[in-house]
Amino acid sequence: MNDAGSDDRINKVQYDVLMDILAARRSVREFQSEPVDSSDILKLTEAFDSAPQAGGQRGRKVIMLDDQKEIALFAETARRAYGKRLSGLESQAVREGMSEYGANFFWFKNAPLLAVSVIRRPPLFFQEFGGPAAELLWGGHLSAAMAIESLLLAAVSLGLGGCCLGGHLFAAAEIEAFLGLSQNSQISLMAALGRVKSDVI
Repeated sequence: MNDAGSDDRINKVQYDVLMDILAARRSVREFQSEPVDSSDILKLTEAFDSAPQAGGQRGRKVIMLDDQKEIALFAETARRAYGKRLSGLESQAVREGMSEYGANFFWFKNAPLLAVSVIRRPPLFFQEFGGPAAELLWGGHLSAAMAIESLLLAAVSLGLGGCCLGGHLFAAAEIEAFLGLSQNSQISLMAALGRVKSDVI
């Protein structure tokens, strides 16, 4: 049950302000080189954490990467995994199609900030029960999607731009090893963020 203070805060939210933020949010892939302020990173983290979690789960978190060398290594990890998978494809048509599309998987290498969502894996009993649908039923990726959207909306209010990313998930095992995640954790969606270039409309 919400207390009176909580209701008061909710009542202060103005519909027009909310709609302005929703309308202003768009996918941005070109950023200025300047780093994102640590105070803004904290606010983005708070926005991420404020989002609901499917089934009342706990364990979702966000890893903020703002070191350019680390982001470049992250992107290189994805690029190498992509190259390895591409070279193993038997279909020439698939190879040609993915060769053209592949850059979408690691364009974020020059982003000033990456927000990587991390979720719990479904427990073994849930995997056994849910079978191929266990991930969907567990709701971890749904929770990550809601949190990333909250983060992206907060970014707009802070004068930042961003883009939600999911293509890196093909390299999940390699990226999880790069980040040093435990076996019970896995990556989900992420966002590339930064100040929008003035010539990007």
